[in-house]
Amino acid sequence: MQPNSNSVSLGRNSLSIRRLCLTGALTAATFVLTAFLHIPVHNGYVHVGDAVLYLTACLLPTPYAVFTGAAGAALADILTGFAVYAPGSAIIKAATALCFSSRGETFLNRRNLVGLLPAAV
Repeated sequence: MQPNSNSVSLGRNSLSIRRLCLTGALTAATFVLTAFLHIPVHNGYVHVGDAVLYLTACLLPTPYAVFTGAAGAALADILTGFAVYAPGSAIIKAATALCFSSRGETFLNRRNLVGLLPAAV
């Protein structure tokens, strides 16, 4: 009897599907927390959507985190009337996720703590 090769590919597909679903859910959470739970200030607003971005950068691989940050922030800007800021927000949030993405075995490691400095700028 030969081992079934489909079981190996099913595992890879299952992991990809889980990552895509988590990416979609976290992108939606970033959008909602950025667009609807914000504090207006004189030239824009302050929001808690970045918390989801940092969580995403800890949980998912870098490309997924970059997409979540860029798409969530851009959608929030477009759908709340600040569409002119969407390209800049997408680039900034993608760079933030890139700087903070998890490379170690733990969430809080030296790379992520140092990554907070350029992310804050």
